[in-house]
Amino acid sequence: MPAIRRQVPGGVRAASRPWRGRSDLFRMLSHIMVTGVATMKISTVREFRDSATGLLHSKDPVLVTRRGRLAGVFFPCPQTSLPLELRREVFGMLSRVIARHLKRRGLSEEEVLTAFEQWRKERRATRRRR
Repeated sequence: MPAIRRQVPGGVRAASRPWRGRSDLFRMLSHIMVTGVATMKISTVREFRDSATGLLHSKDPVLVTRRGRLAGVFFPCPQTSLPLELRREVFGMLSRVIARHLKRRGLSEEEVLTAFEQWRKERRATRRRR
């Protein structure tokens, strides 16, 4: 199996057999990335966190790993914004899920807002003491 190619700021460099001790999924994905036409960036969770803005604006998919194992895959959306119908559908779905959780716990929206405001005040107070 060929070595995977890892995209770095200065260009593409070949890594020599980085899958030693890693899962079969990682081997399969690395083989797909080398033999396929499209490129895929590989990033650790820490690298993804530190350079999230640049990676999220990239047009290449990003494979995110944690301790050598697959943590997630980010596929960029080709459009700059979501269509209005999709936004409405997501908003409605999230609203129903949140309402269900509130009803199950017997909470009202006012109680949640009050608890959040209290948490925010306590957090600010502990930050000021540092």
